[in-house]
Amino acid sequence: MAAKTYEGIMRNISAKEFSPIYFLYGTEPYYIDSIASKIEQEALPEDMKAWNQTVIYGRDATTETIIHEACMYPMGDRRVVILREGQDLESQNKGKIDGLIPYCNPKVMQQTTVLVICYKMTEEKKPARIIKLAAEVEKAGGVVLETKRLYDNQVVAWINQYVGSQHITIDYNAAEMLAEYVGVDISTIIASIEKLKVAVGGNLTNITADMIQAHIGLSKDYNIFEFRSALLSRKVDKVNRIVKAYGANEKQHQIIPIIANLYPVFRKILTYHYCKNQSQKEILQAVGEKSDWALRENVIQPAQYYNALQCYNILLLLEEYDMRSKGLNYPSLSTGELLRELVFRIMNC
Repeated sequence: MAAKTYEGIMRNISAKEFSPIYFLYGTEPYYIDSIASKIEQEALPEDMKAWNQTVIYGRDATTETIIHEACMYPMGDRRVVILREGQDLESQNKGKIDGLIPYCNPKVMQQTTVLVICYKMTEEKKPARIIKLAAEVEKAGGVVLETKRLYDNQVVAWINQYVGSQHITIDYNAAEMLAEYVGVDISTIIASIEKLKVAVGGNLTNITADMIQAHIGLSKDYNIFEFRSALLSRKVDKVNRIVKAYGANEKQHQIIPIIANLYPVFRKILTYHYCKNQSQKEILQAVGEKSDWALRENVIQPAQYYNALQCYNILLLLEEYDMRSKGLNYPSLSTGELLRELVFRIMNC
């Protein structure tokens, strides 16, 4: 039976045991990219890659051209076709990913081809076309792997597991600090650990909190989603770190886009407080979310920290600081000063 875990798939690839088709999809891109790169590296000897290996990007292809490439005979024992960023097929209107289902027919599928389909999702709810393609790939004897982003409460355990696999130990406080600084993105976590290896000259055996603070914390470039998540969950320490980082780079972190990102979120939370006794379908429609997962993450959980009156007052604050940032009827302040003042007032609303 084909391996169904990341570790099992990677072991099989290292042992040169390949399936005719792989469907890798989900919200955590690290595992998808890692498996595709491993196949690209291991499936063919270097002198055969130019003849028998094709890497296609979703923005540049259609489902028909992908099937055509996969059906071609190899100049040797094996042909490898890798579709990267398969989700871009749909954004470029070049067909839905389930347009590859006809290739799963035993009369069509080439056993001498290794076809790798990579599809990165932005939310956990699976469209019907993903479910259909996954079922057909499994029926055809292929490998299907769904990847999921880590939740906040899973990050520390994952860090401990990963550094252990690298024969490195990490202090408990250091693991918590790394999770707090970096967030849930696995690629960023691994890149941060690699940065530590370079910083200590490659001989990294134990990671301490001092190392994290010295080499990762101060250089962290937080994105708007991390800031919003910290603010919505009232993580005061992290909010203050992000505001400080934004203030140190005002050119890159203007207040107007930040306000534009926060305003609809607090409006949704306010709406939720007045319709939370309705059905799930009615709540989704009222707040404008498309999935139960998005409703839970973006609305229901933050509503535990901000009641209706607080949300109303925060919306007024956001409007006030939007005007202030544009110099309307208020003395001009820097972006950093305005943001610090706004966040302080939100957290104490």
